[in-house]
Amino acid sequence: MKIADAHMNFDQSRLTITFGAEEQIDFRVLIGELGSALGYRVELHQLRYRDVAKLVGGLGKCGEEAGV
Repeated sequence: MKIADAHMNFDQSRLTITFGAEEQIDFRVLIGELGSALGYRVELHQLRYRDVAKLVGGLGKCGEEAGV
């Protein structure tokens, strides 16, 4: 798992975390524990590594700049 982005809602009621992973990961228990510990809703959005490279502006497998 590689965290690519995190955003807090304007009214600070929700934290959205975008991460990359090749396989499907089940974080239901982690989301519940984080939400109760932090006091707001936590959402996790999974992307494939190629989409994460586009998001953070890295290099793709072909060697070209991703997201162009």
